[in-house]
Amino acid sequence: MQRGVVRLSVFLLILLSFAPRITLSAPLSLDQVAYIAAQNAPQIKEALLQAQSESLRIRNTRLLPHPTFLIQVGQADLAGNVGATYDFTIGQTLPFPGKVKAKTRIQELQTQIAEATAEETQLLVQHSSVLAAIRLANLTEISKHSIERRRRFRLIQGYLSSHPQVSPAQQVEAALIENQIRILEKGMLELSYEKEAAASALNLYLRLPDPPEVQFKWLTTIQLPEPNQLKTKLIHRNPTLLREMFEEDRTREKVHQARIDALPDFNLNLSYRLERPVPQNQFYSVGLGVT
Repeated sequence: MQRGVVRLSVFLLILLSFAPRITLSAPLSLDQVAYIAAQNAPQIKEALLQAQSESLRIRNTRLLPHPTFLIQVGQADLAGNVGATYDFTIGQTLPFPGKVKAKTRIQELQTQIAEATAEETQLLVQHSSVLAAIRLANLTEISKHSIERRRRFRLIQGYLSSHPQVSPAQQVEAALIENQIRILEKGMLELSYEKEAAASALNLYLRLPDPPEVQFKWLTTIQLPEPNQLKTKLIHRNPTLLREMFEEDRTREKVHQARIDALPDFNLNLSYRLERPVPQNQFYSVGLGVT
């Protein structure tokens, strides 16, 4: 007897060692769902890159326009003395005071708008994925409840079938139980399709190789903060509201920029001229002009 048990144990160990390993993924929590959805969403990555590019543009708005550099080569004839001439000119545009500051402020607000948009996009994706997870978990709980109801009806059906049904009332009761079981099984079949669709909808955010499972604790009591405290959090932590506030400030700055944009800019020019006919001549000049 002991030898048979040992042989059977060895056989099972060998069989399990060569059997394919099956890895069961643990059910995901809502925090994990929101995190994975945020990592896989391309629109979030695009919004973050847009915010990064807007922040890099701030440095360019603070810089002056590129200077101009002009070189001219010619020939001069002074009383029969022929020689080459060289002209070097450097020009720099100086914006009217206040234009660079207004442009920089607009770009800073544009950067804040892009950052708020990125946060808004992330919250939208996480919110949608969490709602899809809650729907899947809700359908799973309904499915468990339906399975339990069918089990109880089948217990009643088994009890009625094990006892002789002589009265018409007992026969009607058995028929009602059988009809209720059919209705439950029909609902469970439809529910399985809804669960599959909900899992596919959730997996659009998660992009997992297998359909995900969600497990979390259901809330029994909800504690909301005070109305004033909730209002303050909504104002200071709402990315949509912040983005609209930044857009309003940007519009004001654009109005201010439009007022001073028509004012003329200044041009600073530095010139140097060299004439090679004998005797050699050199000329220097500094000019300040208005556009």
